[in-house]
Order: sequence, then structure tokens, then C-alpha cells
Amino acid sequence: MCVMRGLVALLCLCIPFVGATDLRAGDESDKWFTLRQQAARLYEANAISDAEKILQQALEMTATLGNREHRLASLRELSMIYEREGKFAEARQVLEEAVQLQERLYGPEQAELALTLNYLGVAERELKHYKQAVAAHQRALTILEGKNPADAKLLSTTHLALAMAYDGLDLSDEPEEHYRKALKLSEDGRGLENIGLGRVFIRLGRLSVEHGNLHEAQRFIKRAEKLMAARNESNSAERMAYFDTRAAIAFYQGKYTDADRDWQQAAKIGEKLLGPEDPNVVTMILRRGELHMMVGEYNEAAGLLQKCFQIRQRVLSPDDPDLAIPLTHLAVIYTKQREYVEAARLLESAFHILESRPEPPNLHMSLALSGRGEFLAAQGAWGESAKAFKRALQLREATLGTTHPAVLETMWAYAKVLAKNKQKDEARMYEERVRTAMTQSGDIVAARKNTVDVRTLRAAGPSGRF
Repeated sequence: MCVMRGLVALLCLCIPFVGATDLRAGDESDKWFTLRQQAARLYEANAISDAEKILQQALEMTATLGNREHRLASLRELSMIYEREGKFAEARQVLEEAVQLQERLYGPEQAELALTLNYLGVAERELKHYKQAVAAHQRALTILEGKNPADAKLLSTTHLALAMAYDGLDLSDEPEEHYRKALKLSEDGRGLENIGLGRVFIRLGRLSVEHGNLHEAQRFIKRAEKLMAARNESNSAERMAYFDTRAAIAFYQGKYTDADRDWQQAAKIGEKLLGPEDPNVVTMILRRGELHMMVGEYNEAAGLLQKCFQIRQRVLSPDDPDLAIPLTHLAVIYTKQREYVEAARLLESAFHILESRPEPPNLHMSLALSGRGEFLAAQGAWGESAKAFKRALQLREATLGTTHPAVLETMWAYAKVLAKNKQKDEARMYEERVRTAMTQSGDIVAARKNTVDVRTLRAAGPSGRF
């Protein structure tokens, strides 16, 4: 949520809270206009809940006034309050009405409609309606690209918002394209300001890590660090994402202690900003659990993963696929410790959660299938294990492409199981594909001393790219 509130702040830079247009027309309109001004002062003073109450009064007054322009202004301003408060379902409801009303008043190609659509996309994304978020931001982008000249600030912000929406769909090429377009539009100072540019640098750094280009990742993260230093911020959403990405770089370089320290720092910042049970904070706990699991520190890993699951169990719905991630990791730990009854129970729980949805997320399901593959392999059921890994590989390739680290990880595990199942020719083919892909990712090979180890391929983590 902290990232989304930051995007709301960026959108607010594109239009003032109370518009410059004087919509007054009579005594009742004067009262309505006075309420808007009062709400604006409260908003600027950070008295957000009081501003919400005033704007709700203003919105109710528009029903009496019968003025559609007044109602549109109230809807848009109330949506800003809701998004600032994290009330995204309420924001979506008023924004859907605002979009329809704005289209009737000014037509479907008005530039300011793009801003309203972006606010709607923010609400949809926070509600995990990623396809709807992409559709809203894409429509906004189409409107803006049809203007000559386009508003560089709003256009670059729309590219950033669209990239973030695509991130929710676990894609790689689409978000990177829009992050880079946002950056290009901002190079002459007309686009994103520091807060937005910092986010773009951090996210491009993360994507570079996932592509195995550590040199480029470090360049991006250093540029982000300079911007944050200029703002003199020690605790912010961007700072948290910065430490998360720096930890991923350190992990790829085999600097596990540095990675663990940076993820701890990211969690510490998040707790101060958002509280200990915020999803962003829990993600840092998950990453640390994954790291300790990968280096064989199973007791430490289990404690962190159990903490992650317990928090998610309290704050998420019982069928949320994010619950399956720590359960699967814990099952793998119990498998390695030969506690097969407990491992089987956890895997069953993970699959029950995922299969309760008509279309479980590909990457969540692929992680669970990989866990099942490891469980079956540990008991010598090589044929069944191969089937699980094959399906996991198909899901990951369909989502991430053929050279993503998580895909290579699954491919390597699949090859080892095929070899055990006496399918040696097929196993050698997959092993060669992994080696070729890693050779092309020279940064990772150099950092890993030319070794191919399944643990070395897991930098992004299930909470990001699996």
C-alpha cells in the first residue's frame, strides 16, 4: 500500500486538489464551494478523516444542486481522500461514477479523463484487480498519446502507473518497457520528479537483477541512492524498496550476510512506516526466510517462514494464494529434514488454497508444484516428481520467459530428476540449456565462479518473481 500512496502523491502533482475553475453559481453553490475549500485546508494540514467528512457533505449537496460539474469535482476529490486513507474499494466506487460522468460532460478523449482513469487504476491495483488496473492505465495512456503536445508529467506518470499494474500480473517485458519510457520522458526534467524517478531507478534495478545484469542493476540503484540522499530521507517507501533491491544484488553475488542485513533494514523501515503486519514488511520476512532456507539454515528459515504465514493468516482471506508461499517453503524444509508426514500436510494445505480458485496464479502454483517435485524426489518417486517439475517449468516459462532465474532453477531441478528417472538424454538437454543461459548472464557467472547450483538462481524470491 505504501507504494500505491506514493503513486497517488505523484498523480496529485498533475492537478491541484481544488481546481482553479470557479464553479459557483448561486447561494447553494457558494456553500458547496466553501466546503471544498475547507476540505482542501484540512487535507493540506493532514487532517484526512476530517477532510473526508466535509467532502462527503459536499458530494451529498450536489444531488440537491443538480449540477453535474459540481458532482464530478466532488467525486474526484473524495477519491483522492479515499486513496490517501487506503480505502481503495470506496475510491473505486466513486471513480467509476466519475469516469462515466466525465465522459458524458467532456467526451471520451479529454486529457483530464486520463488522470481520473489513472486514479481508478491505482484503486484496482491495490485491490489486486491487476487486469482492470492495466485496462484503466492503458486507456489513459491512449488518450494522452493522442494529444500534441502531450503533458510530459502526466504521460510519464501514466507509464509508471501502467508498469506497476503490469508488475501485478507477474510479467517482465511489459513493465520494463513502460518503466524505461517513463525514464526517457523524464530525462529533460519535464517528466517525473525525484520521488517518481527514484521508484523507476529502483524497479529497473530489480528487473536488471532478474535478468542477471548486475552491473546495470548497480548503476540504477546508485542513481536511486543519489536522489534519496538529495531528499535526505531515511525512512520512506522508496528507501525500503532500495534496500530490498540492494539485498537481491548482494544475494546474486553470493554475499548472503549483506543480503540478510539489507532485508532486515528494509523490514525495519517498513515497520516504522506501515506497521509490523503490512504486506510489504511481511515480504521482507519472507525473503529472509527464503535466504536462510537456500543456504541450509533450516531452523532460522522455519522461524521466519512460520512468522510470515501466521501474519498472513491473520490479515488475508483464507483462500489468498499468498498463504501458499510460506506453506510450500516450510514443506520443502520438512522434506529436507525427512519429516515427510508434516511436509505432506503442508503441501496439501498449499494446494487446497490454490485450487480453491478457478485460476490460481501461475507462479504460486509453479512454486507449489516444485515443492511437490522435491517431496516426491526425496522418496524416490522419480517419475511423479518429473511430472510435477515439468508442469512447474511450463507455468514459469509461460509467465517469465525461458531465461528468467526462476525458470532456470526449475529447469535444473527437472533435469536432475530426469537423470534419476533414467531419461539421461533429455536431462542433458535441459542441463545444457541452463548452462548456456547462465553463460550469457556473465555477471552471475562471474559472481558464482562458474558453478551451476539451484540455490544460486533464486534471487527474486516468490514474493517478487518466484
